[in-house]
Order: sequence, then structure tokens, then C-alpha cells
Amino acid sequence: MIRGHIKATVIKKDGTKFVHYDGDNQIQTVWLNYLAGLLQNDTDYSLDTLFSDYGAITIGQDGIMVIDDASAYKLKCTGAAEYGYTPGWSEPTSKSCKLTGIFTGTGITIEDKDSVMLGYYAVDAPGFSILIAKPDSWSSLALNSSDVLVIEWTITYQDA
Repeated sequence: MIRGHIKATVIKKDGTKFVHYDGDNQIQTVWLNYLAGLLQNDTDYSLDTLFSDYGAITIGQDGIMVIDDASAYKLKCTGAAEYGYTPGWSEPTSKSCKLTGIFTGTGITIEDKDSVMLGYYAVDAPGFSILIAKPDSWSSLALNSSDVLVIEWTITYQDA
């Protein structure tokens, strides 16, 4: 079985931190079907063209996206450490890997679970051509432009 876990931490301008969300999530069926299809095809849909900064999405890149109304924003998923977190993939273990993304600089409201997603190849719908995961739940979160949002998304293989 493949499961996801998402932890969303907010760092306020004064340096205080709080965890907004910390919970497991289902992996989307479309991605599970894709994984099954890998057994039959020679294709590459790895999340390796990661968002390299935060702001408006870049079509064709991968990573973590949040949506405020109809506007999509990318989390920086590669590069140097910021705010005590290193964006990008952590060293994988035999059964899991974690992608960390960082967002700041724009005041937005992330309303619900459909406004947070991990995926491959961003499109301007907004969304991804292959949605990998989204939280099972999410309460509305308003961010000021000086706030920092850090999302750590772990994908784990669990023995049945």
C-alpha cells in the first residue's frame, strides 16, 4: 500500500511557528494507475523538474502547488535552505521519500483540501497533468505576504 503524509508549518514574521496541518492522505487513483502502467511502458514521469522558486506556477514543472481562488502558486521545491528548511527531496529510505516546499512573499488564502496538491507537470487549469496527492482535509489558512508556509510531503510504501 502507498500512503502519503503532509505536514504544513507556518512561520510568522516574528519567528513564531505553528503546525496548521499534520495528517495522512490517500494517494490519488490516477497516480496509482500510472504506477501500475509503468510495468508495461518505458516512460519517465518522475518529479525531477521541480519548482525552483515561489510565486506564480511555471507550466511543465513539478512539485507542490497551492491555490487561492483561481490563482495557483508554486512552492520552492529545490535550492538552498531557507527558514531552517531545505527544499527538495530528502534522502530516500527503503520505504519512503519526502519532498519539502517553501512559499512566502504573497498574501493568499488556501481554502480547502482541493487547494493543496502534489503533482507532475503543472498546467494552467490550475493543477497538474498527473495529480499524485492532496490532503484528506484542510481548514482555511490565510497567509500574509511576510508569512512562510513550509509543506513536507512524505510518500511511504507500507507492507500490506
